[in-house]
Amino acid sequence: MLLPWFAYAIPAVSVALGGVFAFKSLSALRQSRACAHWPAVPGWVVRAQVKRTLADDGEARFSDFSVLYTYRVNDRDYRGTRLHAGEPAALGRVTEETVEKYRTGANVTVYYNPDDPADAVLEPKSFRRVLPGFAVASLAGIGLLMLGTMTLVS
Repeated sequence: MLLPWFAYAIPAVSVALGGVFAFKSLSALRQSRACAHWPAVPGWVVRAQVKRTLADDGEARFSDFSVLYTYRVNDRDYRGTRLHAGEPAALGRVTEETVEKYRTGANVTVYYNPDDPADAVLEPKSFRRVLPGFAVASLAGIGLLMLGTMTLVS
């Protein structure tokens, strides 16, 4: 029995999306681990911005945080925007402690990639940000792969 074209397209797209999720998650995890071994230099926060929004319960929450910092490696100045491996400083949730730690004018420790000093982070061992994304992406990838396989088999 010949199946319609979409019977093959849905599993193919599902498998492709699962592969993309797994690849992005593994890449972020690998980069986070690599950052833990990067050299550190002093730096300072040029600009830190916080956007606060009201939650459903009326309480003010931090909804966005961005930071721009500068640092020097081998007599050359660099600027960075990433707090964690694999992502810019914009976060879904930030704490008061994060906002205070990276306020404008704060002295910070910058961890930079020795092969590319323009690649830097402020928090190199931030697995707490990578692992949940890896878990969700892996589960989604496995689910999409199973859906694609079951659709092809049936």
